[in-house]
Amino acid sequence: MPQPVFEDEQYLRVRYDRVPASQGALIATVLLHHPPVNALSSRVLEALARVFEHLEHHEEVRAVVLSARAAGSFSAGADIRELLGGINEPAAARALAAKAHALLAGIEAMDKPVIAAIDGPALGGGCELVMACHFRIGNARTRMGQPEINLFLPPAFGGTQRLPRLVEAALAEPLTSLPIALGWLLCGRPIRADIAKDGGLLDEVVTGSTDVLSRARLLAAQCARGTQNPVAETMGFRRQQRAQWDAPEVVDWPEIEQDPYLQQCLAQARYAGRGQVAEAIAELVKTGLEEGIEVGLAAEVDAFTRFVLDPEHGGKKGIRLFLDKCSPALPLRRRPQFSAAELERLEDEYWLLPIGSPFVPGVTPLPQMQYAWAVVKDPATGEPEHGAPKEKETEIVLEVPQPKPNEALLYVLASELDRTDVSAITGLPFSVFDLHDEDEHVTGSGGLGLVAELGEAVQAEGRLQVGELVAIYPGRRELLDPQAGAEPMMSRFIHQGYETPDGAHQQFMLVQGPQCLPLPAGVPLEAAGSFLIAAGTAYRGLINALKIQPGQRMLVEDTGCDAGRWAVKLGLARGVKTTSLVSSEAHAAAVRELGAGAINRETEDLAGCFTQVPVDPSRWTEWQTQGETWLAAVRSANDQVLVDCAVCHAGAPGFARGFQALAEGGTLALQGAAADELMTFLGKPGTAEPADMLQRAGLRPGETVVVYYGMTGEEDDDTTGQNLLAAAQAARARLAVITRTQAQQDHVRALELGDALVGVLSIEALEQRAPKFLWGEAPLELPDSRTDSAGCKAALRAFTERTVKPLAGALGQLLRQCNVPSGVPDLIIERARQDTLALSTLLVPPHTGRIVYCEDMAQRRYSFYAPAVGKGQRRILMPGARIVGTHLCNAAEADAVRRLVEAGIIEVPTVHLFDWHECPTAHQAVWEDRLSSATGGTGKAMLNHALPGTGLKNADELAIRWGDQKVQRGR
Repeated sequence: MPQPVFEDEQYLRVRYDRVPASQGALIATVLLHHPPVNALSSRVLEALARVFEHLEHHEEVRAVVLSARAAGSFSAGADIRELLGGINEPAAARALAAKAHALLAGIEAMDKPVIAAIDGPALGGGCELVMACHFRIGNARTRMGQPEINLFLPPAFGGTQRLPRLVEAALAEPLTSLPIALGWLLCGRPIRADIAKDGGLLDEVVTGSTDVLSRARLLAAQCARGTQNPVAETMGFRRQQRAQWDAPEVVDWPEIEQDPYLQQCLAQARYAGRGQVAEAIAELVKTGLEEGIEVGLAAEVDAFTRFVLDPEHGGKKGIRLFLDKCSPALPLRRRPQFSAAELERLEDEYWLLPIGSPFVPGVTPLPQMQYAWAVVKDPATGEPEHGAPKEKETEIVLEVPQPKPNEALLYVLASELDRTDVSAITGLPFSVFDLHDEDEHVTGSGGLGLVAELGEAVQAEGRLQVGELVAIYPGRRELLDPQAGAEPMMSRFIHQGYETPDGAHQQFMLVQGPQCLPLPAGVPLEAAGSFLIAAGTAYRGLINALKIQPGQRMLVEDTGCDAGRWAVKLGLARGVKTTSLVSSEAHAAAVRELGAGAINRETEDLAGCFTQVPVDPSRWTEWQTQGETWLAAVRSANDQVLVDCAVCHAGAPGFARGFQALAEGGTLALQGAAADELMTFLGKPGTAEPADMLQRAGLRPGETVVVYYGMTGEEDDDTTGQNLLAAAQAARARLAVITRTQAQQDHVRALELGDALVGVLSIEALEQRAPKFLWGEAPLELPDSRTDSAGCKAALRAFTERTVKPLAGALGQLLRQCNVPSGVPDLIIERARQDTLALSTLLVPPHTGRIVYCEDMAQRRYSFYAPAVGKGQRRILMPGARIVGTHLCNAAEADAVRRLVEAGIIEVPTVHLFDWHECPTAHQAVWEDRLSSATGGTGKAMLNHALPGTGLKNADELAIRWGDQKVQRGR
């Protein structure tokens, strides 16, 4: 019987390919398929054991490739939920570890080469699995490592034994290799592919157009033909190694234990409560080396069994902390430390470029290292060192990165100083280290750069050239995402320097090609890159979100920040009557000087007005009445009428009053919230036909609409709900319905909705299936993140885990079963008599998600989480008003502002240039809201890296001044 191409197990797929010119030989590709992260549960291990035993005895199969079916995720390791809930006695723990050890030993001993093709993370058990293979191939996305210590566990699948030996084989010298290997085990942090290759965990790292799976299959085919290839040599060497691993090894353990980094890791583990498991891991490595690998593997099983059952110092505690997102910090990665004398030597040897140095590509040697300003983690605790900039911002030394094909390496001449830097440094409202796994966070949102190197794709485009001066726009995205055609910010947009740890306050910065924009002609260099993100944010909010028109009336909140000032300028330039809400008479005077109106919120008659809408319904009328003085001030500034549109970004109190100030049919653009991120408002009067509201929302045939039905009562019949369903059905939408009771669920199923009805979900049934589920009728309450960041995070986490995730999961399952692959509704029709807006805004997708109301919302309180709407750029459409989320800008919008500057429509403000070493002082001034006084009244600041002076207008003038400059080398 001929061999079928595919054989499928529950968690695996095996593909067989006949190799040309090999006398009928086959190669087998084993693909892990256990979404979402290919966790190696007991059943997955059993499936792998069956498959590899079969392949070992399959006479036609000459080589095996091990990979994953989905791109970007090899295996994140053992199934931690199984470890938490399914391993409750020593026999079960031993059985799991023994099962893994037997599988890996079998792979390691196979006569046929097993080649691991690793695309994405191979962590924990995934790393241990590939270390048993004879040849390992990774790519730029590959991350390896043993993070078990984060769970208060030692590795269980042989990691304490194979990893040190592979590193030792690569580096040859035990006194060098063992501290590195043990550091990786104690640190628990992912290891980049290039570092993993240097350390022996990978044999190859593919680049360019070669992918890991194709390369692995090519090598497997060469093995099947018997032609020369690196796998055979590596496999032979591995066999020799494996025989030697059984013998004891003489190791100078006291010398190794004195390694400063290992001492740091052990001390940090004790601080974090992981001291016992850290010491056990070190002892397992020592035991295996001194007594042979088999003794070490047996000891590893014993240690795993002990710790996985330990509720105080082991896995039961660590896994719960991990699942609750409360794990203590891990140790920092190993990195070199330099004295002042060593830095001077590095500068003398051109490994470092002194601050202020001219840089001429091809003439000036590109250094290997660079200076940067960053907020860092504490080596003793592993925790971020957030705080006041003058105390916590640190000058560090980093490697100079190399550009990928779509990237450019820029020599930064000046970088923008702004409030996002301060948020990153202070950790308010949240720690930026929650967004990435690095030990330092370099701040800086764009600026002015000189192109030092170009990736091959950027070179081929021909738009940029090395040596050119560019304005740096700090928005990164997935350049090849198809969604970018609809809106660039839909393609995983991130704010470089805030959401990523590689901002502009460093000498050399990697950016994507589209982040390099032309300089506005005639603008001094120090100002040329100072305005893109703030002005672009205002442009996107006004032109694309609000779609302002001449003659309209607009309210702008908080012109004390850059985006607010630019919103005023752009509004006036567009012919919009603009009024600014300010917090001081000085701000009011500055706004009036621009030609706009101003309302000072700190005057005696308004000072107590700006509060959130209270939760208590009995106080809603009082809150509304308290705003009459505010509305009178708005009317007084706007010819006795309310405003057509408003821009809000400061926080909840200003948002609530900004919404109140909207005239009928008005629109509020929410650009986020600097603090107080729970937005509240009182609804406006008016109703609208469902068909009209769906048309306003731009509903398209085939989109998925969720309708809440019968949520505020027990009755089966909800006449308004039926009208909503009928309108959505007539618009040819796909309908999913959420009811309060199971009886209502049955009633909706009996309605004549035909094929339009995707399914019905009952809150009552969900509460029975998930006892911890908390329906979202109770309004979300959040502490102010400025004063209680931990409490705000805890409240959000509780709301997400108990309300959002259970409902989103059940709804997603319902939709996916009915051919809605995303499992996410495009639009939700909300109900006026319930406040579930915070939930609904998190159920629809970012950028395109809409929430629609049709009923009268007057005198009722509604609330939502600001980032869900602002940063998520979702829309809330009501009969009497709209709220549209808008966040930062895309590169085209930033460039549109540049063109307005070039045309003289708007002016770039004068910039104060801080010296490089004044960076913490400048950020302190921003934090204390005294930048204007610190800059002599300019209010806009840049950090000077290498500009030889102010007032220069182009690259020629810069080159001339650089030619006259002498740079002092050394510190």
